[in-house]
Amino acid sequence: MHREALDYLRYGLESQAGFVVITGEIGSGKTTLLQTLLRGLDAQTTVGRIVNTMLEPRELLETIMIDFGLDPGMRGKPLLLRDLAQYLVDQRLAGRLVLLVIDEAQNLSLATLEELRMLSNLETEKSKLLQIIMVGQPNLREKLAAPALEQLRSGLRSAITCPARCGRDRQIHQSPACGGRPSAPRWSSRATSPI
Repeated sequence: MHREALDYLRYGLESQAGFVVITGEIGSGKTTLLQTLLRGLDAQTTVGRIVNTMLEPRELLETIMIDFGLDPGMRGKPLLLRDLAQYLVDQRLAGRLVLLVIDEAQNLSLATLEELRMLSNLETEKSKLLQIIMVGQPNLREKLAAPALEQLRSGLRSAITCPARCGRDRQIHQSPACGGRPSAPRWSSRATSPI
């Protein structure tokens, strides 16, 4: 499952077409999948990562800028948007892909998700300037199904759901019973499949 999901993620990024969404229960392997993807990116990819998602729309914009090394200062929103757009254009001119990863995306309000959609409209004639991966628990799918987010849904290029079973072997091997050590004895897939 993870191999197929990783291929979908890579396709979503390579197509430079907008949003990719990864959802799954706690412990389903979303973080492992994401870390595997990020480790495989080349040096021509600039990655911003947001993990605190209890943000209002303007706070999201400021957080994105800070994560990409830009100073939002005390400027108004139009200037923030101008500066972020210029940064994204400069990155593209330098041959770089800009990826924004938002973890715990289920916490974003509808207004903040709409702000994110508006940011995804920054594009060239051929592709988006900002690739976005949203990672969250299953209620993110429910939130994205809201009628107010129809335009955001139209920008989704790949939606991946990690079934609860995805991360189960890893959970078992990292459980306190095994000491959480990578060198702990490994259970066979035959032993863990009924769990």
